[in-house]
Amino acid sequence: MAIYHCNIAVASRADGASAVAGAAYLSRSRIECERDGIVHDFTRAHQHEAIVADLGVALPDGAPDRWRDRAALWNEVERVEKKADAQLARRVECALPDELTEAEQIELARAIVADRVADGHVVDACIHRNVDGHNAHLHMLEPLRRCDGSGFMAKSENVYTVRNADGDERKATAAEFKELKEQGYEKVYKWRRGNEWRQLTATEAERPENSGFKRHGKTPVQETRYLNNGWNDKDRAEEWREAIAGRINDALARAGKAARVDHRSYERQGVDRVPQLHEGSRVRAIELREQRAASSERREYRPATSIRAENIERRRMSAILERAAEARDALSRAIEGAARSAVGSLEREMAQWRERVERARAVLFQPRRMPEKAVSERQAAIYAEQGAKRLRVYRERLMDPSHRRTTGGMRELTDRELSFLTPAQAKAYGRTRDKEARAERAARAERAQHQQFGRQPSHQQSHNPHRGRGR
Repeated sequence: MAIYHCNIAVASRADGASAVAGAAYLSRSRIECERDGIVHDFTRAHQHEAIVADLGVALPDGAPDRWRDRAALWNEVERVEKKADAQLARRVECALPDELTEAEQIELARAIVADRVADGHVVDACIHRNVDGHNAHLHMLEPLRRCDGSGFMAKSENVYTVRNADGDERKATAAEFKELKEQGYEKVYKWRRGNEWRQLTATEAERPENSGFKRHGKTPVQETRYLNNGWNDKDRAEEWREAIAGRINDALARAGKAARVDHRSYERQGVDRVPQLHEGSRVRAIELREQRAASSERREYRPATSIRAENIERRRMSAILERAAEARDALSRAIEGAARSAVGSLEREMAQWRERVERARAVLFQPRRMPEKAVSERQAAIYAEQGAKRLRVYRERLMDPSHRRTTGGMRELTDRELSFLTPAQAKAYGRTRDKEARAERAARAERAQHQQFGRQPSHQQSHNPHRGRGR
């Protein structure tokens, strides 16, 4: 089964990398670094891999022919990149399918290198393979600068902001400014007056409206202009990976192999499979020794590295997902041909399988946690008894009329409160509520009658103002 692997990284001096050391390791050769005098010798390294083919240095059109010498190329890279944290080169490592013969693998590697060279890259390439005869892979080391006939070009250049008396503003390099200066252009500087800042030329600063401004420093307004125009952007990594995958599939098709590779992740492809960790030649060599030791000692083989152990677990979970997917497909076909009476039960079974798949995914892609402590039967009984007691107390409270008494009278229980009552309690509440309703109607009628009598005058009251007084 062809497996796609393509790793793209940048070798940086800030991480302790050396372009000369990388080239020596790549070609299993001995190269002296002229920058620091260190000799990097990898002629006897290393024990886990063997070099299959040295493809040499491939140059784009217009590159100096002296760079075909590997030592000259990478020593010049070390001289050009002067910063202590400079990025020196790009490392590209891609797997070559084991389904191809060695000759076909070399032909495929040359095609991949040719694509990189056609894009303007200088490529130093070699093919390695594990000592067990598997895992052939192509190593490519590329400088990060464009080149012309004289050598490497600058990655960027400073451009100044210049302006003439008419207010026409441009961006110009130092060489371009020499010509523009004759046309009346001046460099723009930063000027300050108190908390106010302006960008002015020397002529503009002499105007009355700019009186009091003083130039802030001797450095003109400038910015960095990058010259690669997207040629070397890291955002193109997806494009490069796709091109390599296309070359691999073309080689498999020419060889008559049915296997194909895809540069996209399983998630982007919509495949229910767990990606495995890259083991590398060292891990494979360690596990090979452990397998031989287990076989000679007649004991069960167990992984010696955490990476192999994790991959075994991931393969097991992938098998579970694959079986679940097969079962899901089988259930889908059964649902399509089943009668309407059986559709409901089949959909429930389908949901159970989906739930199992989602649980498997959750276990795979979430950090592992310690299993929760199991609840004993006695604890479960205590929890159930406590829950029943709380429910009983709550029901008694709902049946208590004082719980429903408000300033405006007796309120009715809500639908949610009624859902907690037993059928007998619900009937008792209904009877009580009927009595309360009758009592409330009677009380309202009595209040209305009293109010009516209070408004009518008494017939026994005398209108004689002298009634009751002494004569």
